[in-house]
Amino acid sequence: MCDNSSPSSRAASILSRNEVMPESPVALAFAAAGLEIPRRIVSSGSLNTRYNLLATGRFVTCIPHSLLPFSRERSGLSILPLQLPVWQTATMILTLKGRVLSPAAELFLAQLRELARPSSNQS
Repeated sequence: MCDNSSPSSRAASILSRNEVMPESPVALAFAAAGLEIPRRIVSSGSLNTRYNLLATGRFVTCIPHSLLPFSRERSGLSILPLQLPVWQTATMILTLKGRVLSPAAELFLAQLRELARPSSNQS
């Protein structure tokens, strides 16, 4: 349970549908701390919605550090650095049928395939 005297326990959380799944890093971090995932959740995958709700002062959220530069108004945000477990989820790349990819896109996909290939020295 959260301490009701802390500001974060009084605020509703903004999390994406994937972040509330039991295997998500957010859920795992709460579990590792012996806490339940918040019950008051607004579900949104929209970064714009998250920032707008954060601006009201009634919400907290968890976003990757890499997304902070996309905030229009970061000055009013309190950023708390947290270490979360690595996200282990499948990722897909979709292309439109009948479309030819540019050479840059082909190179990008080749690099991704190489990085995704299991290492031969893994046990």
